[in-house]
Amino acid sequence: MSPTSRPARVLPLLGLAFFALASAGAKCGQQPPQLGVELVENGGFETGDLSGWTVTGSCEVHDAGSPWASPPVGSYFLYGGDDFDASTCTASQEILLPNQGFRANYLAATPLVVDASAYLRDFSGPLDYDDQAFLKLRYLDAQGVELSSIRTLIGDDASWSQEFAAGLLPVDTWKIRVEVESRFRAGADNDAMADEISAVIDTVTPQLPAQTKPPILQDFRQDAMTVIWETNGNLERPAIEWGPAGSALPNEVTQVETTEVTPSHYVHKAVITGLTAETDYDYRVRMGSQTYATYGFRTAPLATSPFRMTWTSDNQNGPTTFGSIVGLMAARDPDLYFNPGDIVQNGDVLSEWGSYWWTPLSTADFGQTTPTLFARGNHDGEHAFSYAYSALPENESFYSFRYGNTFIVVLDTEASVGSTSPEQDQEAYLVAALSSPEAQAAEFRIVTFHKPPYTNLWDATNFFFCLFGGSGYTGEGSLRTAWVPLFELYDVDLVVSGHTHSYQHAQQNGVHYVLVGGAGGALDTFCGGDFPFFDFTVDSHGYSVMDVNGTSLTWTAYDENDNPLHGFAIAH
Repeated sequence: MSPTSRPARVLPLLGLAFFALASAGAKCGQQPPQLGVELVENGGFETGDLSGWTVTGSCEVHDAGSPWASPPVGSYFLYGGDDFDASTCTASQEILLPNQGFRANYLAATPLVVDASAYLRDFSGPLDYDDQAFLKLRYLDAQGVELSSIRTLIGDDASWSQEFAAGLLPVDTWKIRVEVESRFRAGADNDAMADEISAVIDTVTPQLPAQTKPPILQDFRQDAMTVIWETNGNLERPAIEWGPAGSALPNEVTQVETTEVTPSHYVHKAVITGLTAETDYDYRVRMGSQTYATYGFRTAPLATSPFRMTWTSDNQNGPTTFGSIVGLMAARDPDLYFNPGDIVQNGDVLSEWGSYWWTPLSTADFGQTTPTLFARGNHDGEHAFSYAYSALPENESFYSFRYGNTFIVVLDTEASVGSTSPEQDQEAYLVAALSSPEAQAAEFRIVTFHKPPYTNLWDATNFFFCLFGGSGYTGEGSLRTAWVPLFELYDVDLVVSGHTHSYQHAQQNGVHYVLVGGAGGALDTFCGGDFPFFDFTVDSHGYSVMDVNGTSLTWTAYDENDNPLHGFAIAH
């Protein structure tokens, strides 16, 4: 297997100084630095097995006769695992840098870049919730502590795509752990696939990248905060400086995971840990020696403290409206913002993750100072960009958490709602989450996801149905069958959805249902269902504020001009 091929984007330093260093090493009987040499053993699996790799889970090697795929190159490829034995699998190997001629004095004197790649694919394609494969390289010091990491996009297509990961090698690196992960998420088989794993080290001239997306916050924890930002290069080391509000930012986080989206789009994710609940902190991004704007945030509230959340979804291709609404939400000073999905119009269009999501979310520094979480919508899809530009908990699709005195479950209506596999069974996940001691001890229980179980409004495709007394789309019948009985059984107080571009409220069997899809997408003005338990329905852009204080939950919906639309309260 030859080293990875891609457009030239690093600048070699093959001058006399390097030549002297390499020659001196050779004269002393030491192996010279293995520059431009393939460092991964059996990266194409052409031995027909997993020789050279340490494996956990159900990894297999298949040949060109596999019923699932043929390799992109050569005769063999890595397959996640078949049938009942399928699980998440990881194949890894460690590259000890001194054994490759990269000794500490050389690393300290010579800037180096790691350039890695892999061919990746799934079985179903980017519109379906499916297993995921990606390549990740962890930089470890002599004690085995992770310094930072680089990774590729997930392989989100049913055909092979070559994905890349590159970045500056930290000077304290002792070894590189190369990991290929095939994440089992759907169906009976783990059919995420990988091939032609490559990693090459070369000299480079460090280049200060531009910050192309400012940091946003994505977390719900009392003791940690996740920061995500983007630059147009990765040839300086990324970091976060942080400290108590008003301080000189005495702390730093250098363990950053960087995803290469394209050679000019690198997404960095860092987690600030060791924080205190309900406390104000300041932070800023650093790339090399260059620092950027300072922002502040507050960690999640104590269990006994009041808190405020804002809600709106389906901003899609309405960034102007969404930006205006974000400004209104910023003025309400929430502790957390939740978007129940469709944060872009086309999840596979890279530019939309900036212009439709990041830019309007940054109005009044909202995304930089207020943590944001979301549920995945049908327009976000299972596209690789949707995962690159987020850092959601657990399996990154459905998750749950305690916030103040409230327990929140986030589900993914683009995945299975029932029992197609243990990993995908959201019904079982929902039962486990709602029956947990943490949920049952909470004052309020909320479930949120994108597509609603009920709606009384939909789009213009329903026009002729409306004329002749029909209803068209009325919500997700499968959710009414699988999830709604569980909401009632486990005393869920509130269910929040999007998908319908409107604001709606209903109450049935003790559960409040709210649709908040008015963040910017074209409004739905035609008939949907005709459910009599809806007491308020309006085709309006806007947002909602949820205030929780002890045994009281108060909900107020506002239109895009900040006029109150509707409200209700839940008191225990």
